[in-house]
Amino acid sequence: MLKLKIDKHCRLRNQQNTPAYLRKQGFSYWVSYQLINTKKDNIRFSDLERLCILFRCTPNDLLEWDPDSASLENSETHPLAPLKKEKNIADDMSNFYFAQLKEAAKIIKGKK
Repeated sequence: MLKLKIDKHCRLRNQQNTPAYLRKQGFSYWVSYQLINTKKDNIRFSDLERLCILFRCTPNDLLEWDPDSASLENSETHPLAPLKKEKNIADDMSNFYFAQLKEAAKIIKGKK
């Protein structure tokens, strides 16, 4: 199943209240609620385009694929495989040593 992951993009931009942020960006209350509802099974292309412009990304960056294990045996080779849920970077970083965290911070600051 494909899911729209807007919360992730809002958190990356230090916006903790996703519906309020979307409303501030011009989305109506109802549309913002529908966009963050993970059970939503459709989206208007115009809303998808507005989200891509807002977050400076492509639709692939907003979509996440959670394959139905019963329907796909080799999901790794499927064309949707790049849209699989990414591993949480916070989980990875929690296992870093302090020196590794300092090095990661230097790399991040260097790219600004």
